[in-house]
Amino acid sequence: MKFKALLLACACLTLVACGGVDPDSPLGQRQALFKQMLKVSEDLGGMLRGRIAYDEAGFIAGAAELERLSRQPWQHFPQVRDDERSKATDEVWQRQAQFQQLARELEQATAALVQAT
Repeated sequence: MKFKALLLACACLTLVACGGVDPDSPLGQRQALFKQMLKVSEDLGGMLRGRIAYDEAGFIAGAAELERLSRQPWQHFPQVRDDERSKATDEVWQRQAQFQQLARELEQATAALVQAT
């Protein structure tokens, strides 16, 4: 069940991050990382659901890659609103503790996936 939530979170975060931006900007770097996470999680999910032929070595490598990627995007999120052009609502800035908790849960879930493989 947690894996499904992880896949959904990756997909949602990737969709939120759509649009043309400078790839070197924090937003561009977040987008690139979430796209990589989505690709890896789609491949893993495909193997679990039988859409892609199961490859044990590929699954283990994918789980490790997802775990590595899960620790990277958070450094590219500002702690406070740093740009008045931001499309983020005020609620986003008021719920930083919850955001940080969800980020840690994602990291823990991917670490558990690696341990299980």
